[in-house]
Amino acid sequence: NEQYVTTENHRYKTHPWLKQLVPFNSFNEKRIIEIGCGQCIDFSQFCKAGAYAIGLDLTPEGISLGRGRLEHFGLMPYADLVLANAERIPFRQDSFDYVYSYGVIHHTKRTQMAINNIYEILKPNHDFNIMYYYTYSFTKVIEGTAKLLNKALVGIIGDKDIMWKIIKKLSLGKSQRDVTAYVNTKVSATLHAPIIKTYSMRKSKKMFGKFRDICFTLVHLHPIVEHFTGRGRGGL
Repeated sequence: NEQYVTTENHRYKTHPWLKQLVPFNSFNEKRIIEIGCGQCIDFSQFCKAGAYAIGLDLTPEGISLGRGRLEHFGLMPYADLVLANAERIPFRQDSFDYVYSYGVIHHTKRTQMAINNIYEILKPNHDFNIMYYYTYSFTKVIEGTAKLLNKALVGIIGDKDIMWKIIKKLSLGKSQRDVTAYVNTKVSATLHAPIIKTYSMRKSKKMFGKFRDICFTLVHLHPIVEHFTGRGRGGL
């Protein structure tokens, strides 16, 4: 299916820093989990590299899309997909060699509980990568404004998809990574997520206080900002 190749190419074209930051090829025969695996684009990279991978997602749509991708690339023998909430991860203590989660925990009601669960299931002295929104960033302003505008348009016009229909007609919208994801899932994290949180560096250090040797890095500009600055990596 051409869709799987297209969406994968698009993700790493718009997120070139991901393969530098995330050691996808370092977990051959290791047990890893992705929290919020969605369409399994990143998740499939771990599987291709020989990891025994478990993908956890909150939505049946995400699980279905992810399974389709894994089956297409012949990766199901290396993977299990689980319908579950990050606040109630159904695995025992010290179950995984690596935990990965991109853009998920800031959408949970009890983010600290999700982080505590990650601490419990991760083996001692092993690595994890968790990505979420930084408080002092353009992302917070842009996505907050988008949600307010979407709410107003839906209230006036009565079409819950009106914002996306407008964005897709704009040249900027055609290059947005979220457009493709929204078309496939019918859910936009920016417009439809009931909870979107942001965290400062000080708060982050407190939330991850149980962990040792934590490194915090600001790496990704919002796609709208990238469009005008030409930058896909750097301080927000």
